[in-house]
Amino acid sequence: MSRKHPLSAFQLLVSLFLQVMAYYGFRSILFLYVIDLFANNYREIIMGKIAWLSGGIVLAGVLGGYVGDRFAGHRRASLAGLLLQAAGLFLMAVPRPEFLFAGLAIIALGAGFYRPNLLAQYAKHYLAHPRLLDAAVVLWFLTIDLGGFFGPMVGKLYRIEVAWPYIFSLLGFLMLLAAVPVYELKNIAITNAIPDKTSRRWEKLILVAVLVLIFDVFAYYGMRMLDIKLDLHINHETMFDEFMVKAIEFSGWIVISFYLFYRWSRSKKSSFERVVWAFVLGAMALGLYGMFPATSAGHQKIFKEISYFLLMFSSIFMAPVWSVVIRQAPPKHLALWVSLLSLYQWLIGYFIFLFPDFRNDSKTLFLAGFVLFFLTAAGLYYWARSEKKTAAAN
Repeated sequence: MSRKHPLSAFQLLVSLFLQVMAYYGFRSILFLYVIDLFANNYREIIMGKIAWLSGGIVLAGVLGGYVGDRFAGHRRASLAGLLLQAAGLFLMAVPRPEFLFAGLAIIALGAGFYRPNLLAQYAKHYLAHPRLLDAAVVLWFLTIDLGGFFGPMVGKLYRIEVAWPYIFSLLGFLMLLAAVPVYELKNIAITNAIPDKTSRRWEKLILVAVLVLIFDVFAYYGMRMLDIKLDLHINHETMFDEFMVKAIEFSGWIVISFYLFYRWSRSKKSSFERVVWAFVLGAMALGLYGMFPATSAGHQKIFKEISYFLLMFSSIFMAPVWSVVIRQAPPKHLALWVSLLSLYQWLIGYFIFLFPDFRNDSKTLFLAGFVLFFLTAAGLYYWARSEKKTAAAN
């Protein structure tokens, strides 16, 4: 079995980088653009319509995944998504409210078509080489982080008095440029795929339960991360100022992601041990944060800062969790599976958002974390036994 990553997979990552850079460049200026466009009425506009952009993208992803799997193919659906996003950005270059809302709707639809289908096309490079998939997903998320870092730099052209239409037009051209690598690639055959399937139904149920619990924890983590960042940035008594936190977070992601990509590309270990690391680090981080009240002081703030960085590192280990899902999914319905998983995460995150008292209640958090810990640990234990039996049978 080849241990090398295919060059065509890196070609798709170039497209992903350009798309993410354009998307987060657009997101970084959206708030200021709305303020400039609507003057004193911007608050109601933002809360009523723009706040649903992320949810619209996730819902559109289900439609885009279904269309890509059943009708258009992943390559064509990805291209359609990029063209839609570019059209939406060009519409937003016209500084009028109706063009803003139409542009947002088209961008949400395009992003929903693009991301799950591109991930499906990317993953199909590795279905015949499942041992490389963990490293490949690390590189996928690293590409998103790089695009998310450089995108706002493009968006901040407004600071040098570049007119809004020119900024949105530039971002639209970036979307069109992202279509070039996808257009040049042919559809990838999946006839030789060797998915890493579990054999018995109860093993599948245990595996799904473990993955669902871990995704629940990280959906909660996604909402809690905002609270942690605000706690670190606003409070002047913390060890790190805002710039240092952002610099350490970004550099930590880059260094650790490249290291894991290098190691996992050469390792023959299964995803199980890496999933355990994601679970342990995430549990430690949430446990540290939940042990102290929301208004902590002195040494307690240091532990909250430690929990922040543990959460950051544990999120990198979510890549094997995604790769396990990809291997378990039917190859012909891969984009739909990915989009449904994203929908599930969004729904859990939205549920947590609706109940802020829950995520700010240390006792409830600690109890919920305690229950989730033992449920997930039990699932991991039976998963380990299942893997040993499978290895012995082979």
